[in-house]
Amino acid sequence: SDKTARVWDRSSGESLLELTGHEWAVNSVAISEDGRTIVTGSDDNTARVWDVASGKQLGRLAGHTAGVASVAISPDGRRVLTGGLDGVAKLWDLQTNKELLTLSGHTSEVTWVEFSPDGRSALTASRDGMTIIWPTAE
Repeated sequence: SDKTARVWDRSSGESLLELTGHEWAVNSVAISEDGRTIVTGSDDNTARVWDVASGKQLGRLAGHTAGVASVAISPDGRRVLTGGLDGVAKLWDLQTNKELLTLSGHTSEVTWVEFSPDGRSALTASRDGMTIIWPTAE
């Protein structure tokens, strides 16, 4: 992997934006519902927040002790959920880039994360064979 994420024009196949800054492979990408923010998760143990218009990095979410396998942005665009190869998921405030919660309960890598449509709960799936629904309401 070249450690980047790219935004492509679907009709022309042209690369519109290159997001560089991760130190290892990018595993997951999420875009906010308003199309203004992208979050990427990487084997460098971080997720990064990007401005779509400029390609500028807005934040670095560091707290996992292994790669970030999955990322999701809440429907209201205020929070990010990351799933780690360290077996935990983390909930982050997108404005401050601060960790709000660590969701511990899996016994293996968290490979998929997603918010419910109302953003009041999160779903995590793991290689341990479990899927867990977590409350995330403020």
